[in-house]
Amino acid sequence: MFAFSLKQFATSLLLPDQSLKDVLFYDVAYDSRKVKPGDLFIALSGERVDGHNFIPDVERAGAAALLVSRPVQTKLPYLVVPNVLEALGRFASYWRHQFHIPIIAVTGSNGKTTTKNMITSILSKAAGSPDYCLATQGNQNTEITLPIQLLHLNEQHQYAVLEMGMNHFGEIERLSHIAEPSIVVIVNAFPSHLAGVGGTVEGVARAKGEIFAGLAADGTAVLNADSEFCGLWKQLLCGQKTVTFGIENEPNILAKNIELMKSESCFTLVSQERTIEIKLPLPGRHNIYNALAATAACLAAGISLPTIKIGLENIEMAGRRLEMMPAINGAAVIDDSYNANPASTQAAIDVLAIQPGRKILVLGDMRELGLDEKRYHAEIGDYARQKGIDDLFCIGELTQETVKHFGPHAQHFESKEALINLLKPLLRGMVTVVVKGSRSMGMDEVVAKLVVS
Repeated sequence: MFAFSLKQFATSLLLPDQSLKDVLFYDVAYDSRKVKPGDLFIALSGERVDGHNFIPDVERAGAAALLVSRPVQTKLPYLVVPNVLEALGRFASYWRHQFHIPIIAVTGSNGKTTTKNMITSILSKAAGSPDYCLATQGNQNTEITLPIQLLHLNEQHQYAVLEMGMNHFGEIERLSHIAEPSIVVIVNAFPSHLAGVGGTVEGVARAKGEIFAGLAADGTAVLNADSEFCGLWKQLLCGQKTVTFGIENEPNILAKNIELMKSESCFTLVSQERTIEIKLPLPGRHNIYNALAATAACLAAGISLPTIKIGLENIEMAGRRLEMMPAINGAAVIDDSYNANPASTQAAIDVLAIQPGRKILVLGDMRELGLDEKRYHAEIGDYARQKGIDDLFCIGELTQETVKHFGPHAQHFESKEALINLLKPLLRGMVTVVVKGSRSMGMDEVVAKLVVS
């Protein structure tokens, strides 16, 4: 990150003179436990925690300055603003406008992190080094963390790739206005975070469509042609160019000759009568969609198909997203414990179904699915049975419905310890276990007890 000054922050927001002592800061922190020397600490006020109460802690940690919403007792220089989060976003927007580079924003119910990583891999190859492509770190895709990511833009960056997440209406709209992307990607829209979007999948699709809010007039929207909401997204645009991707429905970017294997996927990528063979080091049909989305975005950014091929074929799997790991006694674990909704769980089952030997699904509750949550869990039980999964181990109140619909060879457990104790003796030789569940279920704790340390 550049060295910013507190006066620069105030001037960019057109704030009245507060007789600031000018001081430099080198990064932004919102968690008092993670403040580093030289940071600007932003004191966010929430329902349960008020950052203003931790100012003595950040003083001791070496913070350079504070952004607060009321005067405070401190020896540190500070800037008072009406709304700390809004001020952070406005400053990030100001900084974004200092750079005239392609900025690609990615959203979707499933696959946005993998798609972002694919785009980053391709652009890093195009630029000659990962150092020349700013990319969202981990899942830093919220109203707090995305502005901080933007503040890491510097003169060596040739591209930026930003992930945008949401759990309610209006969130992606604000992120898009801050970032003002030149290319936006909607990977898909499936049941997830339903409570914040009116309880319907169309609500999810409309919330994802908010990514168009900050799209430049001469920008490009990359859309999933195989989504039932592709037409809706086109209606939400304001005349910007669209590029579609998919496997059906005559998209602009197409995959054909698909071959799905244990740990990789092969297909022919077709773009405007040009074709190139791709050997993707990731399993699952859903990852082909992610690769097509990444391809469409990078073509819009002017990247060649040969460079796209190199980037896709050298992508690294994000942690806890269908991550294949050696388990005890020669078995295998596929860690997909990062999060879960019905579509991503079906995708995980599809990958498990093509593994050799005995197939065991370990599932925790899928959260934030609204009034139909029991139906979604029941449907997963049906789907797993139809796909030939041998055993189902479940934990969580809602997965009781999954167990009922799977039938024989399904068990429900009251604790992770009980589940692990019964599962471990089954792990030997040609056995593959997929572990999946919403992040709040902590299913990574199960993975940790099964893998080879």
